[in-house]
Amino acid sequence: MSNTNRVNRVFIGSGTNVGSGALPDVNVGDLFIYDSKNNLVDNSNVANLSAREEISIATAGGRKGNILFQKILGGKITKYEGKTYVAPSQLSFILGDPQVNGIEVTDGEEYRLRILFKDDQRVQGQRSTLFDANYPARTNVTQEDVAGYIYCICQQKEYNNNFIKDKVLVERVADGTFNALTNTATVVKGSKTVVSTVHGITGEAYLRFGANTSDAVYKAKRVDANTLELDYPYAGESDASIATESGTNSAKWGFKLTGLAQDSFINRSANEPLDEYEWINFDATFSEAEDRAVETVAPKVILSELNPGQGYWKQVADIEEKAKGYFGDTSKRRFDDNRISSNVDSGTNYDSIVITHVAEHIGDQQGLYNPPLKTEIYLPTGGSGQGDDTTPAEFLAILNAFTAKSGFAPIEF
Repeated sequence: MSNTNRVNRVFIGSGTNVGSGALPDVNVGDLFIYDSKNNLVDNSNVANLSAREEISIATAGGRKGNILFQKILGGKITKYEGKTYVAPSQLSFILGDPQVNGIEVTDGEEYRLRILFKDDQRVQGQRSTLFDANYPARTNVTQEDVAGYIYCICQQKEYNNNFIKDKVLVERVADGTFNALTNTATVVKGSKTVVSTVHGITGEAYLRFGANTSDAVYKAKRVDANTLELDYPYAGESDASIATESGTNSAKWGFKLTGLAQDSFINRSANEPLDEYEWINFDATFSEAEDRAVETVAPKVILSELNPGQGYWKQVADIEEKAKGYFGDTSKRRFDDNRISSNVDSGTNYDSIVITHVAEHIGDQQGLYNPPLKTEIYLPTGGSGQGDDTTPAEFLAILNAFTAKSGFAPIEF
C-alpha cells in the first residue's frame, strides 16, 4: 500500500476547439497536443512520434487565461482509461405496495414510519440520524387514515424548519381504478389548489399525479368546474402540465420515499458551488411502534437504486476546484481572495480520460526522481468534437494514436 498522493491536473474541454492551436492561439475549453519542441501534433504527424516522446496536453485558464501545459512522457504512462458519463439516480422505494396488500393496519395499534439516514457526518458520531412519524393507537382505523396522518406529520415545520422535506420526499401511493382527466393539471408545490380545465369531477375523488402505480395519490374535492382542492399540500415539484388521473376505490395505501438532490448553500457562480456534491442514502421501515423486529409490516419495493453518477457536472466541479490549489487558488471564502474561475458547465454531462503517469527528473546526488502524476480530461458527452475517436483530426483520436505506441487500447465514447 502506498500513501503517495498523486498530483493531478484537470482539464475541462468545451467540446470544440476554437483556437487554431498555433501557439499562442489556445482558448479556454480548447484541447491541443504538442511535441517536446512545442510543435502542434495533429493527425498528419502523430505517427512520427515515438513511444518515448514527451508530449504536452494544453488548454488555457488559470487567473489570467494563460496557456496551461501538462507534460506526459509516453514511456511513463501506467494507465490510460476512459469513463463514459453515468447519470446520477436518487434512491426511491415504496413501503407497503398498494397493488398487493398496502401497509396493513389494525385497530388499537400505534404505527411508525422511521427513516434512517446513512450519513457520514453526524452531530453525535455514535448515534444514527433518525426521523420518526407516528400514528397514535385508534379504533376504526383504515390504511388511508394512517397514510394521511403520517404524511401530514412529514409536512410539518418546527421552528419554521422541516428537516425531512429537505432530504427525503415522502408521498402516498394507492390502489384503485384511475382514468385520465380531460385536460392536464397545474399544481404548485406547497399548495392545495389544482387547476384542470373541465376536470369532470362532481364531488370527491382521488388524484394520481401521473400514469404509473408508483405516482403520488391525493384526495381531492371539487371547488368549481376547473379547480380542485387537495386534502394536503402538494409535496412534489411544481408542474404546469401533469398528466393527472382521477380514481375511486382507493383502499390500499403505501408510502413512496425518494432521496432529494442537495444544492450548495453558497455559490460564487452557477458552476462553482462552495459545498461539495452530496447525495442522500437512507433506509426506512413502517411497522408497529413497539415492534423491535427487523422485518417491517410493509414490504419494500425498490423503484430506483442510489447512484451518485459518473461525470455528473457537480462531481467534475469538485474535481476542478480541488485542482486549482496547484495554480495557487488555495483559499475559498475571503472576499478579497484572487480566485480562479471554473470552466465546468453546470448544464453539461462529461465523459472523462484519466492518464496515470510519472514525471522524470534528476534528483539529489544525480539520482532519477519519478513523482507520480495524474491528468484528468473531461469532455462533453456525445462522442463528437474533442471526444470523437473516429475522426483522425479530433483530440481524442490523436491522443489514442499516441498512447497506442505504448500498447494502450483506444478510448471510445
